Amino acid sequence: MSREERRLSLADYLNNHPTEAEKLRESINRFVSQSKLFESNVVPSLADTLAKIQQTTMQSLRPIYVPQLPESMFDSLRKTLKGIFPANWPSELPDFDRIEEVIEKDGIPIVHIPRAEIVQEICDAHDYDARVQILVDRASDIADDCRDALQRVYDEIVDKQLPLAQRAIEAYQAGYFESAQALAVSVCDTYLKKMYQGTRYADIQSDLTLDNSNEVAVAVAFNFHFALASAVPFLTPWNPARGEKPPTRLSRTRVSMTQAPTI
Repeated sequence: MSREERRLSLADYLNNHPTEAEKLRESINRFVSQSKLFESNVVPSLADTLAKIQQTTMQSLRPIYVPQLPESMFDSLRKTLKGIFPANWPSELPDFDRIEEVIEKDGIPIVHIPRAEIVQEICDAHDYDARVQILVDRASDIADDCRDALQRVYDEIVDKQLPLAQRAIEAYQAGYFESAQALAVSVCDTYLKKMYQGTRYADIQSDLTLDNSNEVAVAVAFNFHFALASAVPFLTPWNPARGEKPPTRLSRTRVSMTQAPTI
């Protein structure tokens, strides 16, 4: 079948299946809207990738003189785009400025866990206090999500910390919150030190900032670098002997100094 014959066949299909055509039109509109979101946000390499995909997509649509296409034509494209982002993120992605704020400023991990509806609630909240309240309200579900996540296969560095991480979850679910937090901080601190052997905390903190995700592949940025970026406030230094005010976010120094733990 020639290209012209395929075009006419597709046009006939659209005329005879208006519901499918409308569904795909909405899908295309969402895709175009989503791609525009990245043109000025977060990761330049992602913006370039989506721009190329969008250009190729629109070029493929140009020979067809109707505004709708059957949705099946975009199944593979949607699957490709879906693989870029963490599987637990909502299908309709939150604002990326908000995602960055939640991860890097607030230190709330939302990559891979918790479930999508909780990620959405956290990103919809307008400030840190509101997000913390969501964590408190959904604490039981988040603990379950963390427990389920530990059932996966991990690399050697993580694998050695799994028993302690599991104990942290068990302690939390049993109501021993301070013990759970101390165990969790120990796991995170050990992981970072093993990952960045011989590196100062300040340098680790700098390396984990989201600005550095511009230098890595898109899928790696969202699924790995964004996951670690929540440790930026975790590594905030604090020296009470100098009269410094304690961190307002979870900090390894504050917990290790046995001060009142923060969420």
